[in-house]
Amino acid sequence: MRTELHYYDIYPKMVPANEITRINIKPLGRHAAFEADKEYLIRIIPMCESVGLLPDNTYPFVVSKIDSDGILRFEHKFKAEQEHYIRIYPVLKPKKREDFIVQLSVYSLYKDLYERRPYMGDHHVHTTRSDGCESPEIVPAYYRKSGFDYMAVTDHGDYNGSLEAIEAYKDAPVDLKIFPGEEVHSLENDVHIVNFGGNFSINDLCRMDEEKYYQEVAAIEQELAIPDNVRSFEYAASVWVCNKIREAKGLGIFCHPHWIANAYHVPDAFTNFIFDQHLFDAFEVVGGQTNCENEMQLAIYHDARARGCRIPIVGNSDSHGVVNGEWFGHTKTITFSKSLEKDDLINAIKDGYSAAIDCYSGEQTRVHGPYRFVSYGQFLMREFFPLHDDLCYEEGRAMKDYVLNIEGAREVLEMLKGRTEILMNHYFEQGC
Repeated sequence: MRTELHYYDIYPKMVPANEITRINIKPLGRHAAFEADKEYLIRIIPMCESVGLLPDNTYPFVVSKIDSDGILRFEHKFKAEQEHYIRIYPVLKPKKREDFIVQLSVYSLYKDLYERRPYMGDHHVHTTRSDGCESPEIVPAYYRKSGFDYMAVTDHGDYNGSLEAIEAYKDAPVDLKIFPGEEVHSLENDVHIVNFGGNFSINDLCRMDEEKYYQEVAAIEQELAIPDNVRSFEYAASVWVCNKIREAKGLGIFCHPHWIANAYHVPDAFTNFIFDQHLFDAFEVVGGQTNCENEMQLAIYHDARARGCRIPIVGNSDSHGVVNGEWFGHTKTITFSKSLEKDDLINAIKDGYSAAIDCYSGEQTRVHGPYRFVSYGQFLMREFFPLHDDLCYEEGRAMKDYVLNIEGAREVLEMLKGRTEILMNHYFEQGC
């Protein structure tokens, strides 16, 4: 976490574009305190303006005295949708660019994005119900500990693991949202599809009546015009799965086509046809794979976008182990949603309000998606989520204690409940 976040709290951090907002800057300790009898100059630098149009003597600025509570306050209209640097200078010292006391940031948002909240999620997670390392009740605790707001257990061919995870915390006062799910493996179809949030199992539906499954897939295959270079049965089976996921009111996610399993898991001609036909609700553009495999998926996504395809995206870990797991927590999704309720999250992703994240150990965080979400996402990963994740860590530890029946865990969870929502409101609401 950046030193400035330890020393100062600036709020709100997310502000409505083109409206006057009151900003508060609160020192976090005497070492960072402003001097009550001195004035300070504040320069506000919008990141998307031309440097040539903003020489030192024309930066927007105000001169402010410190209020009796030690908080520096000022009002400003933050123009357009962008990040703004806020630099604080002592008035009586030279005001060169490098002489500021501290540089903080806020982000101004247009109405559609300002009315949404950024939630961290993972839609593709495995447990011991398939080939994962930890049991369904343990995995969510580690997800919360790592800063996630929502997740779903999606074991290979198994829906019950997700229900076990939900059951384990159904009476617990936790803020992590746990949704049902599964990784669907329909018969004679190698395409991996995640059913996130569906109200029933697609795997079970396929296995319970195989004859009906084959009949329905064959009917789809006959109805569709499928190119010769696309495996027609597998495409028709994928259509069948996606239709069933929508019937279950879930989100159908196309997973890791460039996962290397001797060859690429899904041929490029198949993937491109899927994109052109808008078959899936979302594409797992980065997942629990090597950078090489993810870069291939990013490239094919950008090529499809250039052809005019509209492709909602997610980032998922495809985690098979949360305790020192190789891929756990490195690839994930920021969903810009009106709430943490399932329907709002799914609708947000379908409407394109999501960004995929990869943050491999030792590397800089990368945000993928449309420009406005990459820009905003980078800000959030630097300025908001480190503070959010600090709160999640304590709750995640208590969640594990709770499912292990350790005395006092429930009381700790009750004490911690609601803190991330309070933090979110703190950084979105107008300052007082």
